[in-house]
Amino acid sequence: MKTFTFLVNANDKHCFVHQYQSEMPTNDLFRELVHDTSHISSKMKSLLIRESLECYHDNGPVKLDCVKNVWRDFFLIDDLISLYNANIAKKYHEGCGDRKYYKLMYLYDVNMIETDMSDTVFPLSEKATFTFITYIRNYNASYQFEVTTLEEGLMLWATNIDILNRQQRKVLLKYIQKSKNNPIAVEGVKNVWSTSYRIFRPLLTLHIVKTVS
Repeated sequence: MKTFTFLVNANDKHCFVHQYQSEMPTNDLFRELVHDTSHISSKMKSLLIRESLECYHDNGPVKLDCVKNVWRDFFLIDDLISLYNANIAKKYHEGCGDRKYYKLMYLYDVNMIETDMSDTVFPLSEKATFTFITYIRNYNASYQFEVTTLEEGLMLWATNIDILNRQQRKVLLKYIQKSKNNPIAVEGVKNVWSTSYRIFRPLLTLHIVKTVS
């Protein structure tokens, strides 16, 4: 049985992490996560499960081409009547521009990573693969590097992340070189680390997962 780490970015407001065992990452597994997590309200749980059943029953998550053993899926809750009420739905759909209307929708951006569950003590005796998941507003990017230390991986990640301009990259590299905001292990899961950097508003959030190569 394989272990998959689920990184869920809920409407760019917060992220949460869970791990499940399965032969493949499936939307059935996602629905199990929805049932189990305390980060999702009971009202939103029913909407998410309905969304995954109605829109994703034929298609599983998409395997990313640029990295190994990483999948991604989206679940958009756009039923404003269920989310809020009929008056709000009518007001924003008919009386306001698209920007305000779409702002009321709720997006769950889900990354699924097949996780290497072997014990991790840095520095490693040999190189291992780590996936770096980056969230900034609506930006979500995955990078992979083979490294023996997290610091080595952070330097490679900071050098390669393509959304940064020259000044922002310089600030990020200073954080890493001075060991500020170093990633820390995420409680309740294995071989997952997380941190945030004040490069943008809102923060740049990073999750690192030891990945089956």
